[in-house]
Amino acid sequence: MSITTTELENTKTIMAPLAEVEIDGSTQAREKIDQATVDEYVEKMEAGSKFPPVVLFHDGKAYWIGDGFHRCLAAVTLNRSEIKADVYPGGQKAAIRYAVGANDNHGLKRSNGDKRRAVSIALREFPNKSQRGIATLCKVSRRLVIDILEERGELLSVENIDANAAELRGREATYAA
Repeated sequence: MSITTTELENTKTIMAPLAEVEIDGSTQAREKIDQATVDEYVEKMEAGSKFPPVVLFHDGKAYWIGDGFHRCLAAVTLNRSEIKADVYPGGQKAAIRYAVGANDNHGLKRSNGDKRRAVSIALREFPNKSQRGIATLCKVSRRLVIDILEERGELLSVENIDANAAELRGREATYAA
């Protein structure tokens, strides 16, 4: 997921209070938490290893995890009160938008199941996005999106056709300008 210029300008790196971080999994795009990875991170944190900041979105009340569930859970396991975080403006939906494409090139490698779950979440949360838009957001192939839509019997739905047409019209308008 790409961060907009406005979001970049408004990002802050802070020590975020873990008590205010939503760790309920509602923004988790993976199939499941890998406990072995959490345990490995606990050991490394105890040994003093430095980790990159987690990515959080703040809506004024809570912090929503966009990237870094395993690191947050390791910090909680160690009874830490805070974690280093890059914080962007936005709430749960913004965190989901980020999370579905997270870990494509760092951290615990995404399994095929993780990618499929990310696509399923994106299809549910962003129903007006085209197949290509979902693939781009989730950093997967368009073929995977099509396969999942076929499995769900939704490939030829009017909504998907309309979204694809709207995206194409928008692209054509851009090229004509």
